Amino acid sequence: MKPWKIDVAVMIIFFVRDDTLQKVFDSVKAARPRKLLLWQDGPRKDRPDDLQGIIKCRKIVEDIDWDCEVIKNYHEENMGCDPSTFYADKWAFSLVNKCIILEDDQVPVQSFYLYCKELLDKYEFDERISHICGYNYLGEYKDYPYDYLFSFTGTGAWASWRRTAETWDETYVFIDDAVALNNVWKLYGDRAKKWISYAKRHKESGIAHWESIIGMGAHVNSRMAIVPRLNLVQNFGVSENATHSIVSDPLLIPKRVRRFYIPGKELDFPIRHPQYVVPEMNYIEQNEKTMTTSVWLRFCDRVEISVNIFRHYGLREFLTMVKKKLKRSGGAML
Repeated sequence: MKPWKIDVAVMIIFFVRDDTLQKVFDSVKAARPRKLLLWQDGPRKDRPDDLQGIIKCRKIVEDIDWDCEVIKNYHEENMGCDPSTFYADKWAFSLVNKCIILEDDQVPVQSFYLYCKELLDKYEFDERISHICGYNYLGEYKDYPYDYLFSFTGTGAWASWRRTAETWDETYVFIDDAVALNNVWKLYGDRAKKWISYAKRHKESGIAHWESIIGMGAHVNSRMAIVPRLNLVQNFGVSENATHSIVSDPLLIPKRVRRFYIPGKELDFPIRHPQYVVPEMNYIEQNEKTMTTSVWLRFCDRVEISVNIFRHYGLREFLTMVKKKLKRSGGAML
């Protein structure tokens, strides 16, 4: 049994996607964290094949060859991606004070773990910081003298603290606080419109969605996310078993969307820390431009992905893939 290498907890949230989970676990296995938390949703009632995938995934994450504490939370019944992800996050921080969170299609480079560990320690008691992210959808934020920056939002493989989790509001009480929402709107400008709209829709659904709970939790408490100068995580969310995809080759998806699947790059150490904790507005504006979408752009994306799949697979296979996706997720093509 190998010794642990990094004194940090890592949680993996997984379900039935053994192909991508293997990549994630290989990364974690190389990092050898001192504590490993495993969260798996249960099988869907209308998918008898889920059980086979669940068993395969458990075999992957239980192939542990280093000395670490392992805590499992395997569910017998299915909750769905939402609220399962949020409850997994809550569970993790009920056990540990700080934790790295990975989903089954997020593969970090090795420096990601050291980056998270250092910043988790540095900002442990700094209430200005909500969480630490691994994704940078620009690939690299160029002409910047530090190795990370402060942003209003951040996503993907991430890390945070119990102090932040204790402020999460799964009942969305903040939506009914007109004063708080007005201040968020004035502070963040038009970008707050989308944040508030998502949160209202999620509250109306009656289901806890981790993105809006954690995101708005940061905004109403005036907290920022840390984003790396380099992208440190590769997203393998494009696969036939994914919730939001019917293809396994990123080249088949629209060029506009491929930025979400760029490879991670290793970060050099020692980390260069910013001197001041202020939002990096130039990055925020660049990132918002890349994330901009519309009904027309989404329509164009669907046309492009359909053409790409038809060209590569032919009509019969294309129709088969579409039918599978429609049955699984109600028609989402990306």
